[in-house]
Amino acid sequence: IEQIYKDVHGTEKLEKAKETMLALLEEKGIKISDVELVILLESAVKDINYKSLTDFINEVKNGGE
Repeated sequence: IEQIYKDVHGTEKLEKAKETMLALLEEKGIKISDVELVILLESAVKDINYKSLTDFINEVKNGGE
């Protein structure tokens, strides 16, 4: 979503992410509630942001290696 909808922000970006994720899950026959979907997406974003921050901190600690 970040790469596809670079100029979309906030609620609109969340809606695009939900639409995309629902389509992918429906293709696989997986049903999910709106609340579950939002929790899943927020968890994924938090995990990505945490890993990015951790990688950055480790890079700084290691002198950019």
